[in-house]
Amino acid sequence: MAPRPEKRVCKDDGVKYTLKEFKEYYGEKKGQKIWEAAGKAAEKAAAKPKAEPKAKAKAKAKAKAKAQAKPPRKPKVDEELLAKALEKAKGSDAKTLHLIEPLDEGMPESKHFKIESTPVPEVKEGSFLLELLAISADPYMRGSIKSGSGATAGMPMKGFVVGRILESKCPKWFPGDLLGASLPYTTVQVLTQEDLDKTVSWRLTGVLNDSNYTLGAGVLGMPGSTAWAGFFDILKPKRAPKRGEPNGETLFVSAASGAVGQLVGQLGKLCGCKVIGSAGGPEKCATIKEKFGYDHAIDYKTCKDADELKAKLKECAPDGIDMYFENVGGMHWDAAFGSLKPKGRIAVCGVISQYNDSSFAASSLPLWALIYPQIKIEGFVCFEWLAGKKGHFLRDMVRYWKKGQLQTTETIMDGLDKWPEAFQSLFTGANNGKVVVTLGEVLPLRAPREKKEEEKKEEEKKEEEKKKDDDDDKKDDDKPKTKDHDSKDDKKDSPKLEAQAVSLAAARKTSKAHLVIPGIFAAGLVIPVTLGLSSFLFGRTRREEVIATTPFLRFDSSDDMA
Repeated sequence: MAPRPEKRVCKDDGVKYTLKEFKEYYGEKKGQKIWEAAGKAAEKAAAKPKAEPKAKAKAKAKAKAKAQAKPPRKPKVDEELLAKALEKAKGSDAKTLHLIEPLDEGMPESKHFKIESTPVPEVKEGSFLLELLAISADPYMRGSIKSGSGATAGMPMKGFVVGRILESKCPKWFPGDLLGASLPYTTVQVLTQEDLDKTVSWRLTGVLNDSNYTLGAGVLGMPGSTAWAGFFDILKPKRAPKRGEPNGETLFVSAASGAVGQLVGQLGKLCGCKVIGSAGGPEKCATIKEKFGYDHAIDYKTCKDADELKAKLKECAPDGIDMYFENVGGMHWDAAFGSLKPKGRIAVCGVISQYNDSSFAASSLPLWALIYPQIKIEGFVCFEWLAGKKGHFLRDMVRYWKKGQLQTTETIMDGLDKWPEAFQSLFTGANNGKVVVTLGEVLPLRAPREKKEEEKKEEEKKEEEKKKDDDDDKKDDDKPKTKDHDSKDDKKDSPKLEAQAVSLAAARKTSKAHLVIPGIFAAGLVIPVTLGLSSFLFGRTRREEVIATTPFLRFDSSDDMA
């Protein structure tokens, strides 16, 4: 029996592969290079003395504690600009969004919320002042304002926010730091590290800035971590035989144009899946195909029930689907479950179709249908991935975003008083993509970077060239226009024009050049065209000079003009 081929661990996914599989996936040269690197890593690991399990865990915990104890890098800020921003934040009362009374069913509206003002607290030792830049509106929040979830009259609304620190007496945070967290919707608040430890938070310093901070509530926030966790860790797509090739699996995503759905579909395409999305209306269906790369789009509003949706799903995937990312529930669940292939997987993220009901509808899940087909169904929440305790969502999503491999759409409203309207749009379908509410003007904390002398000279050079081109265009515009073709003067000159055309046609045949000859030649073109052609044909000038003197002459790039 032939020996089994050696396998080495791939750094990308931690799975062992043979040399042949490395080369098939990455290509001949890169596969060999990664194979050798994996071998060196294995040798290095083998050379280290193996510690006992307890000692190894202890060393790992010690290294982690050391990394956490290390102070983070202090962001660069302009002290004068920081002082202005801090003055603005402290110059008026902090505003908080409150729920007037619990809403067990029905559509949330502005009348269900109110805004109250309170003085900004003093920053004490160990605390920091956080100015909110944006707050999120998400479907899951509908459940948090029901009495069954513990909602009470007058309670402050809480959700995912993006903020920046303007003043700090905490060793872990500095003025200019950006962060995301689940916090009360209070425009300016004073917190401690203990407050952040009680909730979920993630550092965004160095990742985002004052101009693109809304992404911290979207692709680099809760929706991004939900998409990453649900797709990679719950659905676990198969690895493609080769990078960039199909992996042979079909993914179906409900609410595909939403904040999470648009990202799940794009992650599916990056892994080589065939991706089908469901969205409401032709405009959203066009968006998920044209902008997010979905292979098929189903307008669920044209389906009366689960059977019609299942029929449309079968048209897109005749053999069934391998994975379903559940965001909606209802007929989407029934249609998707009935379309699963053996060993199909479902990631249950949300059921937005039932959030406005007083209670969730009972689902008739046939347990026997899970056994022999080996169907896997798993519900999840994103907090562990968002906080960095599981996976590496932020690292991957930042990389995909910077490479231009992820696109997003946002519905942005400005002002704390606009949040109820933004929240309602999630259930009426008035939104498009991630819904974010910004909280007024964001004063910069850093002055624009001064350009180097080389950059300045380069810009000046470009400006001069542009000005010169504009002047040339203006001179051309000032030249007298040619007369109409039917004028008497043109009729008088017609024998000359015919002679010129014959001469140019002969020259074109000799030189294998293409001529673009306008219907009427201006009187001043006869001499330059003739001189240009004769100079070119008899080798007295370069090709560039011929083209410069004969504006209607252009040569094939395939012709050898040397």
